[in-house]
Amino acid sequence: MKKKPIMEIGISGVLIIITSAIMNYPINITTLEFWLFIMLAFFECIVVILISRFVKKKRKKKKIDKKYLEKANQIKLIVIFSLVIILIITLSITKNILIDVYDAKNVYPESTDNFEYYISNDNKSISIPIPSYSIYLGTNWGELMQFNSPKNSNQLKNEIENILNSDAFTVYETEFGNYYYNSEYDYTITGYDIYEGLAMNSFNYVFCNGNCVD
Repeated sequence: MKKKPIMEIGISGVLIIITSAIMNYPINITTLEFWLFIMLAFFECIVVILISRFVKKKRKKKKIDKKYLEKANQIKLIVIFSLVIILIITLSITKNILIDVYDAKNVYPESTDNFEYYISNDNKSISIPIPSYSIYLGTNWGELMQFNSPKNSNQLKNEIENILNSDAFTVYETEFGNYYYNSEYDYTITGYDIYEGLAMNSFNYVFCNGNCVD
């Protein structure tokens, strides 16, 4: 009966706990931090297993004696300790970068820009108010306008809500949610979504040409 790799499991568990603590226990699977933690934990387990297998292979090639075992264990501990130090430094740097990115998203002032969009089918241009500093990515299926933004997701939500509930739009309550009709340019925003990213967040408008309430 083979001996269970208790040491490998124990060391991997300790490394994963340390990583989780340094990253402030990321448990939200929808965030990039959570998946970064999963990749780091997987990497730690693989490294521990490879080091353990390497040491065991070396032991088989030589006559096992007390001095050799002591030396092998010392090398193993040094390698693992060095790995932990490198991992802690890497995580510390990563955490500082994430904090800087998060802080940067909160310094953008609240303001509105107008995005000019040309509708070829109707041969007309319309003006759509969007949060400032937004970057237009494109329009899919003629109804989904996509944008990137460096602003915080909560700030984006507040700004978009303020835009859609401003005097520029007439709000209609429908069974699918609120629709926002702009009578000046004759178009309707039927919804929006916001997505969180590491360096940039993104949002989209679901767009409809004309009054699409009916």
